[in-house]
Amino acid sequence: MKDAEGFARHWQKAEELGRRTTLVDWPQRWHVAQARVKQDEGDFAAALDLLDEAQRVYVKNPVPNLRPVAALKAQVYLRQGHLSKAQAWARARGLTVNDDLIYLREFEHLMLARVLITENRITQALALLHRLLAAAEAGQRIGSMLEILIVLALAHQAHGDTAAALAALERALALAEPEGYVRTFMNEGEVMRLLIADFRFRIEKRGSREGQNLIGYVDKLLVAFGKSADVDSAAFTPALRAGASVVRPLIEPLSPRELEVLQLISQGLANQEIADRLFLALSTVKGYTRTLFDKLQVQRRTEAVARARELGLL
Repeated sequence: MKDAEGFARHWQKAEELGRRTTLVDWPQRWHVAQARVKQDEGDFAAALDLLDEAQRVYVKNPVPNLRPVAALKAQVYLRQGHLSKAQAWARARGLTVNDDLIYLREFEHLMLARVLITENRITQALALLHRLLAAAEAGQRIGSMLEILIVLALAHQAHGDTAAALAALERALALAEPEGYVRTFMNEGEVMRLLIADFRFRIEKRGSREGQNLIGYVDKLLVAFGKSADVDSAAFTPALRAGASVVRPLIEPLSPRELEVLQLISQGLANQEIADRLFLALSTVKGYTRTLFDKLQVQRRTEAVARARELGLL
């Protein structure tokens, strides 16, 4: 965290103010907030412990609970790779893609869409997400639209439809830019970073004014992800700098997604493991692998890794 001291100061102030509040559900809110921090740090066990405590101290009150702790735990399960636990939560809640959609259960249905994506049931996830988006648009709920569009972008990407993924992402960015959302995108991890980087690159390739107003915001997000926003810097090599010397030997430069698959191949992951890690269909990963081999002019994984290292891709 770039401003650890500032974060600690605000965190302490929030706790002090919370202890003086008359909100009966403040202890639950506080534990949920702490769990979110732990989740973002990758400490999933601590996050789950805090959510269990949040559930224990919850006091029913007139304010509707729009983000039930059980749904938040399902989110952590997916981040952990424990799909079966998230599936068990969805079954226990009786969630289906054909449910009548109401705002009080919007977050749960959004979590169901994430479960469906992880299960590679992308078509069903997309149908649910489009229904959720229509309901949010009808209610003019900008925050809901933003969250849904982000998951929609990930669903399209998992389906291998990069054009649709980038279109959904562009809408999300346009909604988020005026308020300066950052963490909402960062919480989606490396898959989102690569998608944003791809969007940045495509704006440059357009050569028109379309999307130019978002460049500053996109650069801010990429910096927040820990990467330089300068497309001429090392942060965008080799996937995004088609003219860079490190990738000149290639007939065609690797896309951000192909580079990500290559990185996972170099770690020894099988195609199914890569599919699970990136929330992609197995057939999509195989397609990326074939394209990688063609671009690198190799026939086997070991050759691909060796060739990539020669080119400075790994």
